Amino acid sequence: MLVLCVNLTEASSGIDASGQLLLAHPEVIRYYYRDIDATLIRENLKLTPVQRLRKLEEFVAFIKKLEGAERQTRCQR
Repeated sequence: MLVLCVNLTEASSGIDASGQLLLAHPEVIRYYYRDIDATLIRENLKLTPVQRLRKLEEFVAFIKKLEGAERQTRCQR
């Protein structure tokens, strides 16, 4: 499902994979926006696509390192 936000005072719309028009009430959009940290989104949008991919690769490497440490901890028990 795809919902595009145009303006918080208007109903937003989008088109899903089957081509049907979707509408989202502004109150629903506000409800979901309240938990979004827009500063992180803004910071990521300042990066180039290559910088974003590098950041993602660093995050994946960090997660793999954590998983490796968890496995070692389990084996030592």
